[in-house]
Amino acid sequence: MQQLICTFACLIFLAWVGSLAMALMNFSGLISGALVKRFGCRVTTLLGGLLCSLSLGLSSLAKNILTLYLTYSVLYGLGTSCVLSASLNIISKYFKKRRSMATGIVTCGQGGGVLILGPLLQTMVDAFGWQTTYQIMAGVVLSLCLSGLTYSPNVENEDADNAVDPTVVEADAKTSTTEGVQIEQVGHEGGAKSRTSAEEKKECHVFLTVWKEPKFVALVLSASVVMFGHFVPQIHLVNIFF
Repeated sequence: MQQLICTFACLIFLAWVGSLAMALMNFSGLISGALVKRFGCRVTTLLGGLLCSLSLGLSSLAKNILTLYLTYSVLYGLGTSCVLSASLNIISKYFKKRRSMATGIVTCGQGGGVLILGPLLQTMVDAFGWQTTYQIMAGVVLSLCLSGLTYSPNVENEDADNAVDPTVVEADAKTSTTEGVQIEQVGHEGGAKSRTSAEEKKECHVFLTVWKEPKFVALVLSASVVMFGHFVPQIHLVNIFF
């Protein structure tokens, strides 16, 4: 942090760099969620990893604070949003019985990463400088996000198949007692419904009906208020005691 302050000489504007990135990571959840629905978890994860790696690489070359707003705040915020949305969505596709346990392990991994990377990054900044540290982390983030290749597209397609199969089975059951012509007609209708379901899966939807739920609105508002002061004590306590 001290090296960044010495480089850009403005603590107030420098604080906005990380704050905007964190805000954009959450606000762009609608965009990243739509990308997951349209392209799947694997593609969205790779896209987010590329954006994060590109962000850190370009930020290491920044000469002024305005450049950091674009290279770090915007690019890194969008990239982390894509990775986060894909990682949370893939859990529901892989795990059916112990989904809550899997989600807890993933969130624990995030906290453990912060706990380890804090001292490690400080050591790297002291040894190599913040620009070189950004370049090193660009390579690390890129290699880690390539783990998105392990997301099986077959797992994602199973949900769509399961959503279509009951309709086909029900149509077959209803048409089994009818004449051959009616069976053929229903078969064509079932195929049309399957194609329609596949086409709908490719479309991006923004669901606004959730805002009609009072519990959801209360949760969003309370979480927004909490986040105003969530990170402030952590940062200032470090400045006080160290």
